[in-house]
Amino acid sequence: MRLIVGGSFLNWPGNILPFLPKFPFSALFHNDVSVMPNIHDSYLHHKDSNFTSVKKLDDAILLYRHMVRMKPFPHIFQFNHLLNAIVKMGCYSDAISVYKEILASGVAINQYTLSIVANSLTRLHQVDLVFAVLGSHLKLGLVPDVILFTTLLKGLFRQARVQDGIWLFHKLLNEKLCDLSEVTLLVLIDGLCKAGHTGEAINLLRLFQEKGNCKPNVYAYNTVIDSLCKDKMVDDALGLLDKMMQKGISPNVVTYSSMLEGLFQAGRCADAEKLFNRMVENQVYPNLVTYTIILDGFCKNHHVPQALSLLRMMEANGPIPDIIAYNTVINGLFSDGKSCSAIELLNALPSKGLQPGTITYKTMIRGLCQEGLVEGAKDMIKEMEKNGVPLDGWVYNELIRGFLQKKEHCDAVLLLEEMSGLGFSPDSSTCEMLLKSIVLREPDSTLLHTLLNIIENDEKFRS
Repeated sequence: MRLIVGGSFLNWPGNILPFLPKFPFSALFHNDVSVMPNIHDSYLHHKDSNFTSVKKLDDAILLYRHMVRMKPFPHIFQFNHLLNAIVKMGCYSDAISVYKEILASGVAINQYTLSIVANSLTRLHQVDLVFAVLGSHLKLGLVPDVILFTTLLKGLFRQARVQDGIWLFHKLLNEKLCDLSEVTLLVLIDGLCKAGHTGEAINLLRLFQEKGNCKPNVYAYNTVIDSLCKDKMVDDALGLLDKMMQKGISPNVVTYSSMLEGLFQAGRCADAEKLFNRMVENQVYPNLVTYTIILDGFCKNHHVPQALSLLRMMEANGPIPDIIAYNTVINGLFSDGKSCSAIELLNALPSKGLQPGTITYKTMIRGLCQEGLVEGAKDMIKEMEKNGVPLDGWVYNELIRGFLQKKEHCDAVLLLEEMSGLGFSPDSSTCEMLLKSIVLREPDSTLLHTLLNIIENDEKFRS
């Protein structure tokens, strides 16, 4: 697919970027008139020449107005730093507006200015306008650099325009429009993998490894290995790991962590253990993320005692487990039918300097309900309220289903009333379960009338 660039960016009438708001001139009438000399002193002549301390849009606009009144104009580098400061605020439309003003003021922009503009436009999902800007400045003799093309590629992949990204890459490569960097290669590989084109990404690795001036680094290989593991192509990932090492590229903790996760997901615990030993032998030391992956792998493959032993080892020797690690093991204990051990672990969290969060409590509620311990699950709601952890509809839906499984219909409907009073709605599966349970067993009961009344008054079911 070929991209067609529209008319000249500079010749568009009126607001040349019509999707943007007008430049915020009202900000020029800032109430604090003393700001102007402070901006002049602090930003233009002192050490903060990168404008890193400009945090407010109004101050940035005031500073810009002061800069364009100076004779001669400040160097374009300073305008670029100001634009960057606005972009870091997330004010992409305003950055484009300031850029338009810079052009209108006659300040000569450079390649870096174009890269900032390209970044802002891609953040606004206006990649086609980047091509328009690029075309107009090419006519003026300003040659774009690798940073701009990399930003453009990132924008195309961000908008899922994979074929356009591939077309642009081949154009850059075949016409030698710029020397591609490691970052460019990484953007391409990441974009292809996220779009499900892992095979294309592997071909790209081979191409650059054999012929390219820019060789793939560990981050490029990590991206492909992770994608292969997510696609359940673990043997291919292991093969790529070996090739990577043969090329003299040393895997890092991210490489091994991705591989370990892939092996555990494939149920290959023995291979995961071998890889872990290989990792340590190569003096690549696991971090908290790696250990959490191993904990999760043990739990999901029904090796909960090993997970618990590893958790105890981490508590003693580090890295200190975080709440995610404990949540993982608590979930594993419930899956293994060890609800008492899960409760003990929950109760021990405060002594370890950790507070249960939403995920912790939801894990407990689901596990207790599955074990038929619905009263214990209901106590979790009190704990959540006591500790300031917000409740949501999921919690009530899970509890209601737990009561229904125990045939405690009265408690289920009372909980439904409480849920409705808090503004939460039962989901469709909960309603179906409620209706079936009550209609089949107590078709003429007040419970049925209460249930129907709640459903009738719930906006979710009226819409």
